Order: sequence, then structure tokens, then C-alpha cells
Amino acid sequence: RQVIALEGDIEVWSQVLSTLRRQLLPYLIEQDSNILFRDQVEDLWLQAQALIGRVAQRVQAYSELQAERRKRILNEIATALATNFDLKDMADILARELPRLGISQGYVSLFEDPKPYKYPQPVPEWSRLVLAFDEGAPAGSRRVELEPSGLRFHSHQLIPPEILSRQRPCNLILQALYFQNEQIGFS
Repeated sequence: RQVIALEGDIEVWSQVLSTLRRQLLPYLIEQDSNILFRDQVEDLWLQAQALIGRVAQRVQAYSELQAERRKRILNEIATALATNFDLKDMADILARELPRLGISQGYVSLFEDPKPYKYPQPVPEWSRLVLAFDEGAPAGSRRVELEPSGLRFHSHQLIPPEILSRQRPCNLILQALYFQNEQIGFS
């Protein structure tokens, strides 16, 4: 988020500098008697443009560094999940690791009666929320306490209404979960 803000700031500063130069240049040209002053002002504009260019390069390098960091974290998560077959352990891994990527909330639901899926067949009617984590959960765990078998709800709701906070807006990204060719739920 900071990188986006910095990129926007760089663009604003570049526009301000260009506008200032465009607005003041006619007045400097009229002042034929002070060529030295006009050259100094032009030199200052060039230095400012160079400074903006260096900052833009640093912002780009920082953005690339952050992308590499996120890629490394994703690889670590994938490795931890691939070597684990226990649902509770997988849920613990996700609840612990996804916040490192800036994901403040997450939910994993499994269909009660998964079947091989073919479009346009409807999804199973019932699902069970087996993992919920939220930055507002009790300190330390970030996990929302659920029954051992999960929280049952109608699949079309995506998240049980009692879990989804109505106190703050959020965006949901839905991802189908598969095991081999069988759709088993969604996150």
C-alpha cells in the first residue's frame, strides 16, 4: 500500500514540477538581462527532475523486493501445506501464515457432501466452515473458535452470517478447493 502511495506521490511531484516550469518559463525568457539567473533556475529544474527519477527507481526496486518477499512467503506456505495432511494443522498454517501477506481475514469451507462437479450442476446445499481467522480474533491465535466439526451453513451464503462482520466493509475473493478432480469446498 505504501508503494502505491509513493508511486502516486512521485507522479504528483512530477506534474507539479512540469506545471511550475511551464508557468514560469515565459517570465524567465522575458528577463533577457539576467541570463545567469535563468540558467540557475533551469539547472534547479533539471536537478529536481533527476531527484524524482532516482526516487522513482527506488520505489520500483522496493516494489520488486516486496514481490520477491511475497513469492518466498507463498512458497513457504505451499511447502508447509504440501507436507501436511491434517485439516487442523493446515488450518493453523493458513491462520498463522496468510497474515504475513497482508491478508487480515480468511475462511475455508468444505461441502458436506462433495461430488465430482460438472457445469451447470448446482453446488451441494450445505457447507461447513472449518477455518476462520480474523485480525479481530483473540490475541495470539487470530483464529475464530469453531465447533470441531465446523460451522454448518447454506453454501450459497459463502460465509455464515454470524461470522462475517457487518461492522466494517470487506471484499471477498472466492476460490474453489479441489482434491484431484473433486471440488471439495471453497475459501
